[in-house]
Formats: sequence, structure tokens, C-alpha cells
Amino acid sequence: MEVVVVSTTVLGLVCLVRHLSEQQAGIVIPWVLTLGALLPTLARGRGLNELGIQLGRVRQDLVLLGAGAVSVFVVGVIARGMLDRLLDEPPLTAAVQENRWVVWVLFQIAYVALPEELFFRGYFLGGSARLLGWDRTTGRSSAEYGGMVLSAGLFAIFHALSFGSPISLLTFFPGLLFAWVYVRMQTIVAPVLLHTAANMGYAIMASDVV
Repeated sequence: MEVVVVSTTVLGLVCLVRHLSEQQAGIVIPWVLTLGALLPTLARGRGLNELGIQLGRVRQDLVLLGAGAVSVFVVGVIARGMLDRLLDEPPLTAAVQENRWVVWVLFQIAYVALPEELFFRGYFLGGSARLLGWDRTTGRSSAEYGGMVLSAGLFAIFHALSFGSPISLLTFFPGLLFAWVYVRMQTIVAPVLLHTAANMGYAIMASDVV
């Protein structure tokens, strides 16, 4: 029941925050997600490992996903070149200031990917899977896969509410990939890095600054 109440509260707060300026919302929403994951976890006496915070596997995650990040970067550059050749005006937009890519990537990690993965994968995926009857000792189960789907669904609804556009519901599909990576590797570092790489690829395709 806790995960239902917390998730509903978080989405409600996101709806309220949308009435703030874009800059204010960009500051507040990551904290809503982060606290939405941390507070109920700590209040129930569960450890941070419940949220996938396991620093011991960082090296493995970096090695496995480093190649993925490079691949996303290369595909993004190629896709952007094709869009420029085929279309007068690419259908995607992204605001990245010239010579500010490093700052932008750090922002994506700390204020976008980490809070979102901490809540939707670290907190909600495990919580919803337990709600469906998942037990960690039994390994993979239909409840765990159900949690992955629910996590991706809530992730998509969050983006639709945040951006006020139904097209944002398409984030269900990358959300499902992030959920699978989290379940497969059992650490929040993995989906955070993949999430950042995906956003970087999107920006490369969509931005006028490359």
C-alpha cells in the first residue's frame, strides 16, 4: 500500500510543480523524486541497497555500459547527419549551449538520470514487484517482470505530466529498457549511465549545437 500512496503523492506534486517556472520546476522535481525514494525507504528501516545503491559494482557497470554509451553517441551523430540531409528542420529540439556539453552531461547525470532512476527503478520497481507478490529469494518471477512494466508505465506518465504532451508517453519504451537493465544488474548505477547515454544521444540528434 505504501508504494501506491507514495507514487500517487509524487505524481500529484509533479502536477503542482508544473505551475512553477521551467527553471524552478527543474530544481524542484528532482528533489521530489529523490525524497520520494529515500524517505519511505529509510522510514521503514530498509537499507539503501534496496534502492540499488551498491558501489561495489561500479567498475563492472562502467565497463559494460561504457561501450553502450559510445555506441549511442556514434548512432546519434549519424542519425543527426541523416536528419540534416533529409529534412529542412529536424522534428526534435533540445537546448544545449555551445561549449557547454560537459556541464550539460553532468546535469543530466545528477539532476535527471539519478533522481528518476532512484525513484522509478530503485524504489517503485521493487515496491510494485513486492506488491505483486515478488520475493527476492525466489529469483526471477512474473511479479518482477510486472514490476518492470509498471515502472516503465509510471515513468511514461511522469514525463507526460512533466512536459504536458502525450508524445512523452513514448518514454515507456526506454523506461522498459532501463528497468530491465536494473533488474539484470541489481544496481542503480547501470540504468543511470544508460539513461544519461540515451539523453545524450537524443540531444545530439535534436540540438543545433554539436
